[in-house]
Amino acid sequence: MKHTFVDYVKWRGDRSFAEEQLNYIDSLILCHIAYIDFSKVLDQEETITLREAVERLHQKDDVRILMVDHDPKHLENVDVYAQSKRFGDIRINNYVDLLDEEVQFSAMTLQLTDDTCYLAYRGTDASVAGWKEDFMLSFTQVPSQMLALSYADNIIDDQHYYYLGGHSKGGNLALYAGIMLSDEKFSRIRKVFVLDGPGLSSDVVSLATLERRKNYFVSIVPEYSIIGQIFLPNIPESYIVSSNFFSVMQHSLASWQLNYTQLDVVNKLDGQADFLSRKLNGWLKDKDMLEREKLVNDIFGFLDEAGVKAVDDIDAKTWRRMFTILTSNVKDSFDETRKQLLEKLQKTTATVSQSFNDTKNSLKATLDETADKLQNRFHGLIRDDKDS
Repeated sequence: MKHTFVDYVKWRGDRSFAEEQLNYIDSLILCHIAYIDFSKVLDQEETITLREAVERLHQKDDVRILMVDHDPKHLENVDVYAQSKRFGDIRINNYVDLLDEEVQFSAMTLQLTDDTCYLAYRGTDASVAGWKEDFMLSFTQVPSQMLALSYADNIIDDQHYYYLGGHSKGGNLALYAGIMLSDEKFSRIRKVFVLDGPGLSSDVVSLATLERRKNYFVSIVPEYSIIGQIFLPNIPESYIVSSNFFSVMQHSLASWQLNYTQLDVVNKLDGQADFLSRKLNGWLKDKDMLEREKLVNDIFGFLDEAGVKAVDDIDAKTWRRMFTILTSNVKDSFDETRKQLLEKLQKTTATVSQSFNDTKNSLKATLDETADKLQNRFHGLIRDDKDS
């Protein structure tokens, strides 16, 4: 029998983090909590418990968890977490929630014990800005990554130990911060959790530090993982877990399943997911930075012209137009590749032709010179013969 986050809280929710230290299931739940929208009841300077924060949301009748799938079970989980001792007593502080046309970023510090904190980064919500940043990861460092690093750098002190973690783009932010932190700051880190988040392109970020720190990182993905396979980082401690959702919907964090108080680990990715992720990574590898940037600008330029601000605003007609842009970009890429090959062929032909002409002219000059010498020599012999 498979179990859920709610089952786990029922079994372990009466034990504080001082009584039983953080485990990997706790990390999944803390990253799920990072999706709760506290923007109307919390500010960055305030410290309150999760239980108190959720009570404030209920008072405003505005309990929202900003995950794209809109599964109502997410809201049920919020109350279960808040009512438990283990999660309800967690103190939330340094809450940040930013959204504009260029950036979607949210993070919070969850104080588990007097000396241990978890910095949780929210993943992509339904905003177009958030999705655009996801795409931009393929060719540049994005504003959210800079904010994630700055957030960790400012929070981490020498009085506490820290975990970093996030799901989806939040996992990428935790990965980025974990790589880019100074050695002094990173010495306070116990683990960094990357939960089905995309990795980092080596064309954009040097991964040398990850190689040196890799044993501090943990990767957890569902059986049907696509997003978490993009620019797959070299993390030795990696787990694949089962999900009660189908296909790409397994990306939804709360669908990941447990075996009592352990992750329900499976041996390998779903065959279709493995095939698609390998194809996607191959496609990205074949494209240079400018081609990746062009595709992103084409898609999101169209969405901006259409007035789309959230994924929920995209109707069937808009999806079809986006697909047309994507296929057109691929065709343009093929045409450009063909054009480049033709130009190279023409240059090669011209070079060969020029080389042939140069060789022919050089040979002709040599023959003419030789003929002149032979002719002069012949005339010399005739004169010598006459003189004798």
